[in-house]
Amino acid sequence: MNIEIAVSRPTSFVARALPRVAAVTAATVVLVLVSGLLLRPLGAALACASWPMCAFVGSPGAWVDLAHRAVVVLVGVLLAAVAAASWVVRAPAPARVYSLLALVFAASDVLIGAVLVRAALPPADVTMHGLLGVLTLASSVAAALALRSTDSGRVMQEMIGAYVALTKPRVISLLLFTTLAGMFVTPRGAPPWYLVLWTLLGGYMMAGAANAVNMWYDSDIDDKMGRTKLRPIPSGRVTPRRALVFGLTMFALSLLIFVLFVNIAAAALAVIGFVYYTVIYTHWLKRSTWQNIVIGGGAGAIPPMIGWAAGSGSITWAAMLLFLIVFYWTPPHFWALALMKKRDYAAAGVPMLPVVAGDVETSRQIVIYSVGMFAISLALVPLGVMGWIYLIGATALGGLFIYYAWRAQRDPVPKRIWGLYGYSLLYLALLFVVMMIDRLVLI
Repeated sequence: MNIEIAVSRPTSFVARALPRVAAVTAATVVLVLVSGLLLRPLGAALACASWPMCAFVGSPGAWVDLAHRAVVVLVGVLLAAVAAASWVVRAPAPARVYSLLALVFAASDVLIGAVLVRAALPPADVTMHGLLGVLTLASSVAAALALRSTDSGRVMQEMIGAYVALTKPRVISLLLFTTLAGMFVTPRGAPPWYLVLWTLLGGYMMAGAANAVNMWYDSDIDDKMGRTKLRPIPSGRVTPRRALVFGLTMFALSLLIFVLFVNIAAAALAVIGFVYYTVIYTHWLKRSTWQNIVIGGGAGAIPPMIGWAAGSGSITWAAMLLFLIVFYWTPPHFWALALMKKRDYAAAGVPMLPVVAGDVETSRQIVIYSVGMFAISLALVPLGVMGWIYLIGATALGGLFIYYAWRAQRDPVPKRIWGLYGYSLLYLALLFVVMMIDRLVLI
């Protein structure tokens, strides 16, 4: 009996302390990533001439590199401790698996880092190094969450889900795709993968910041609309103040990413998009005029320009045409949804076109903007930006879009309108796919 007590007490102590140690470990992994991200802009990448110790070569950046390695050692010890303790105390299976994965990813990352230093590879070749660091962080966070008690773990997961919902990830996915396409269709062709990763990360955070601020501002009307009453703020999962702080923090981090790891042109466009959506659309236009979507749609049209600027370092007339395509696509896409949700908008006092002018005029405007969008999309060909592959694809896709719009106007039943709305999402994605195929095949 005495032996059992002597053994169980230390084990019990480890079990109680393990969730906190795992949380500290995940936070320390963040320090590793941040210090690693700073190596390149501070001129410290490869400043140490050897590995694992640092043979100083007269560069102040060697101290930064050495500090990064010191934090890596600390993280390695913590990850090993968490993984071992998870098995000793027989933690839940997910926690053991995640902690072991985090240790494996970290060890692999250290190995790749050693190869990078010894082979003196340029900073552009660190994509896998950074990816393994992100996987280490994700696994360590998952392990920390899995080690919490059932109730607190569930609360934590719900809280994380609520803040993710503030960013509107489903909406952002299409914006990020147009950003990606904008990077690939520049005259320079396919960009380096590390630039793609930084641009998409910064783009997600900037768009997510704008969406969070939008939800903060609209929290007084979201609970009046069936489409929005389950959002984090009206449902009570996130307070308005915390949503605002979250959005502004995301904005600051995104701007830092764009400035340090992309370029100033892309950073400026990202800020313009944020202000356009949160101030021009949300604050000035949305509740005051039926032109809210027409003018405010420019915010959603900026991502392909960001991609172009990130990939080429400049803004050209071709980038403006990408902007105009999405600009003209937004009204027919959103008005189709507004036709189905006009009672919600009327109840919330938002003057969407179907509420102000009725279904007939809205359907007519949808057809007009669809034709304008189709014409602008074809203008990329005579200007020499796109070739014959794009011409065929854009003609087919745009012609089908006009058909869906015309059919919804002639027979404005919910089935037709939802068909137009669904195809509008598919249209924009496929159009930019065709752009990338045309550029990569004919370059």
